[in-house]
Amino acid sequence: MPQPVETVRVMPSHPSQGEWVIINAADFDPAVHQLYEPGFQPAAVAQPSAEMPKRRGRPPKHLKEAINGYR
Repeated sequence: MPQPVETVRVMPSHPSQGEWVIINAADFDPAVHQLYEPGFQPAAVAQPSAEMPKRRGRPPKHLKEAINGYR
């Protein structure tokens, strides 16, 4: 039966990876990886803007009727 591999949680290298990444403990390199600390948020993370970008083009027909009213 195979032996389980020891793993560690590290900080992600890209936001698409989620809050943390699991790697093999043998692959951990302190020069490259940072151990995961719950609640840690780097200062360089940009917060999303609350304002939605303006849409361009014509509104769909069903919205055009709602905007202009029924005639």
